[in-house]
Amino acid sequence: MVLNDRYKQILKMVIDDYLSSGQPVGSRTIARKLGFGLSPATIRNIMADLEDWGYLTHPYTSAGRVPTDKGLRFYVDTFLTPRFLSEEEKEKIESNISNYKGSIDSVLNTTSKVLSDLSESMGIVISPSFEKIIFKNIHFEKLSFGNILMILVTPSNVLVTRIFKEKEYLTQDVLNRLSDYLEKNFAGKNLEIAMEYLLKEIPTQELLYNKMLKKLSTFLKNNISEGKEKYEVYLEGRENLIGKPDLIDLDALKNLIRTIEEKTKFVRFLESIVDFHGVQVFFGSDVNFLSFFPFTLVVSKYELGNENFGSLGILGSRIMPYNRIIPLVDFTAKSLSSILS
Repeated sequence: MVLNDRYKQILKMVIDDYLSSGQPVGSRTIARKLGFGLSPATIRNIMADLEDWGYLTHPYTSAGRVPTDKGLRFYVDTFLTPRFLSEEEKEKIESNISNYKGSIDSVLNTTSKVLSDLSESMGIVISPSFEKIIFKNIHFEKLSFGNILMILVTPSNVLVTRIFKEKEYLTQDVLNRLSDYLEKNFAGKNLEIAMEYLLKEIPTQELLYNKMLKKLSTFLKNNISEGKEKYEVYLEGRENLIGKPDLIDLDALKNLIRTIEEKTKFVRFLESIVDFHGVQVFFGSDVNFLSFFPFTLVVSKYELGNENFGSLGILGSRIMPYNRIIPLVDFTAKSLSSILS
């Protein structure tokens, strides 16, 4: 159904009022704001049509309407004019993100907090998959209880650390030789390229005769290629979601946060949209495993060089100032990309 101008105007006014008040919107409210000769009855009929077509719905306790995800999608895609961030907001973002302690965990956690503070929602930052991170230095350190620490240093001197459970006994001397080999042959590249080379390009016969390369190939396969914890998810501002007008189901809210913290499904969803550019807005019905909850996710990619590095965004109530939140996410992603590079 293609909406004519009158239907578009009524839909926009309903959603504007809903985003401002957080309450269902009635036909009399729209009639007063229009200020010309459409009666409440005519407006009520238009709103009923919009409900039949899936743009509006109404809580069973109210005669007023609220937008569906379809209605909000139409609103964001059709009517929204993002406003510019103030210089004060830009300065706060840049100064906070740049004031990190050298490790990627520090800068990503700080970025998540900045997003949370400025949006009054939950800030989310997804780390890059570590096998895709370009490194100039790499080191493996044997820890206690069968753990191995991996330290990557990016060309921009950002530290990335991960801890693996030792699946095959390796001495520190062997680990040193493995890291020396990777650094000598793959500095300026990433572990994914190293794995592909070792597992596919080197003839099987050579691997069989070179014990060190065999150990390296096995180590990367066991800990990198098949590792489950490739990503970290940084969440700040969970408390900001409590008390929002449309987020009153606390059990559903707990399930939502738990699903994100468990990473796998959420990261897989973000990976599935890896080719998008700019800021994207998703609603609950857009994410099949989170369709039980009325939320909005505003997300963007951040980069290292010209490569997508990870994702960041804001998760919150459907009642949010989209014209401010979208440029906030966009500017933060660009600022983080600049600092990492």
